[in-house]
Amino acid sequence: MEWLAYNMGGDNLEALCIPCHIKTHQEMRSHTKEKVKENKARARRRFMEANDPNWKPSADDPNKTPI
Repeated sequence: MEWLAYNMGGDNLEALCIPCHIKTHQEMRSHTKEKVKENKARARRRFMEANDPNWKPSADDPNKTPI
């Protein structure tokens, strides 16, 4: 199941009940320890890029963007 349940374009909006929402994440394995760590690192990188003009990603950051 490699598709988005919501797209800003609005062409694939899917309403899910809470149990189906949870099941979807379980099937996608989107809440494993590794994925949670990756998501937190990505969120931190985005925040820092938007708010600190002097910030540069570390060399070991898998989500770094070229500067």
